[in-house]
Amino acid sequence: MKSEYYMPQGGSAGPQGGSAGPQGQYYSAPPVSTINAPGISDARPTDLPPGAIPNGTYTTPDGRVVDRYIIPEKTAVPDEKVVYSQTQVPETKVIMQPKTVTVQTPKTVMEDHQITIQEPRTVVDRQTVSVPRVIEEEQVIQVPVPKAVQVPVQRMVPKTIMVPVTTYVTQYIQETEQRTIKVPRTINEEKVVEVPREVMEPRLVTVQRPKVIMEPREVTVQEPKTITVPRTVPVAQTIKGQKFIETPRVVEYERPQVQVRPGRMISNYKPGGVYPAGHFASQSGQQSNPGYQSYSPSQQQQQARW
Repeated sequence: MKSEYYMPQGGSAGPQGGSAGPQGQYYSAPPVSTINAPGISDARPTDLPPGAIPNGTYTTPDGRVVDRYIIPEKTAVPDEKVVYSQTQVPETKVIMQPKTVTVQTPKTVMEDHQITIQEPRTVVDRQTVSVPRVIEEEQVIQVPVPKAVQVPVQRMVPKTIMVPVTTYVTQYIQETEQRTIKVPRTINEEKVVEVPREVMEPRLVTVQRPKVIMEPREVTVQEPKTITVPRTVPVAQTIKGQKFIETPRVVEYERPQVQVRPGRMISNYKPGGVYPAGHFASQSGQQSNPGYQSYSPSQQQQQARW
């Protein structure tokens, strides 16, 4: 299946005064067959809705000619639109306004005050105490003292003959002798000493101490105040309706097949003449025969290729 399209190049006027085609525009090929084509009728279908637009013609493999038409239709669909408007609503707003008030503020002052205090004082006491004292005294002690004495000792010495000989050797013996030494000894003796001592005695003194008093003072404060002011706010409103959209549909009609005999030439004519078979004469080439479609030679060659 294929749709046929052609591009008119400004075809010449036919014998019935056909006008030249538009230049440089593509159109769907209108039904090509005419009443003069053998076996084919070009009458529009009787049940074709008004406003139908031809959308091409194609030939099926078995030789049937099918015309395609576009039926413009509109379908109602729901449509919603959001419309914004403005309205005023009361709004609570807090503002600050000055206000003078009297407040009691603290103030510190100094005042005299007598107090009794305990003041330290140093006194000296005389006391008799026993204090140790070291003295030295003589003491006789026995101490061992080494002393060398000569002691006879017999020993054997070589001689032509052996005879005893007395010799003296030194030996040390321990003897005891008395010596006088001084050794320390601690004794206690009485002594009068002065000992300082602190005592507390009362004394009356005058001191300054702080005192807090309250005094009035005027101050300006910010006091909140609630007011109501109008505020403009946008309000969205949905409007429901319907709109129509283009929903074209395509219908196809098969051309009826008619049996006609082959045509033969019955007359020759010239432009502007009177035609047989009920045709009317063209007037200055402005009226065209609806059953005849003129083509330029280039268009005829293009149709032959199709």
